[in-house]
Amino acid sequence: MLTIKAHQKVDKHDQLGAWGLSKFPGTGDYLTPLYDSNLKRYLTGLDENDPIILRITDKKLRDEKQKEVREKRQYLENVIGVELDYKNEKFWDSYVIPFVVDVKGTVRSFNPEINPNDELALIVLKRRGDMPFSKKEMYDPKFKGAKFYLASEDEEASFNKSKIRLERKRSVEMTKLFDDELTGYDRAWNMAYYLGIKPKKNVSFDKLEEDLELYTTEGNKYENTLDYFLEACKLTDEELLIANTFKKAVAYQIIKFNASDKIYYRGGLNYRATEKECIEYFKTPEMSGELAELVAKVKKTEANRKNLA
Repeated sequence: MLTIKAHQKVDKHDQLGAWGLSKFPGTGDYLTPLYDSNLKRYLTGLDENDPIILRITDKKLRDEKQKEVREKRQYLENVIGVELDYKNEKFWDSYVIPFVVDVKGTVRSFNPEINPNDELALIVLKRRGDMPFSKKEMYDPKFKGAKFYLASEDEEASFNKSKIRLERKRSVEMTKLFDDELTGYDRAWNMAYYLGIKPKKNVSFDKLEEDLELYTTEGNKYENTLDYFLEACKLTDEELLIANTFKKAVAYQIIKFNASDKIYYRGGLNYRATEKECIEYFKTPEMSGELAELVAKVKKTEANRKNLA
């Protein structure tokens, strides 16, 4: 039996989050279907003429989706005994999905395979589009304001196993990175810069370790930073240098971004459209000369800034 549980989406950067909460016990949210004031209709997820479906350009796919939605609505109408057309405003005006936190911090569960009302609620929530439907979706910026997320019991178990494996990898990589200050300082500093921590020049080795420990365990509000850290650990020292040279060149406005053409450039030379693509481009033999010039310009800029300071 499929059970989907609602959980509090905790933001560790606010006061409630520090207590492991997104809502105080005894409080919660009471969610309703979206209402389109222009169309003067509820967006329920059960309307085959919903604008989101009508925007499907492929006629075959659009027809299939409309058929699927229509059949789902008719099925739920039969088992629940209520007309679920958007025109039934008497029903939708009073339709509410409660998300209330109890004293233990528990929210609620949905059992869509055996409870048609739960299935209806999930369809409405999906159409709202403002709640993560998995742990992975929690890190999507579009859900940054969400106070709850949904996850199946199977996903919870799989996620927990994955989390244990990732924590083991994190521990191994942190040990390798901070085993020896003499040989590890430069890589640790470059790793911190690459990940956006922006360490100061000559910051202590202990401070670097503290910052990366915080980054890999707490992360930031909306990103799964541990994944980024583990991916960064796969980079060679040379690849880190190339990436950081590009990042610094952008920060110092040596490299600029043309918003209208959507491309990075320096002088009359165009690079690529995204940071990732540019960094990969700089790894190619044909860009070795340009990279050398860029490294020199970045060092000169840093030296000038140091003298001014």
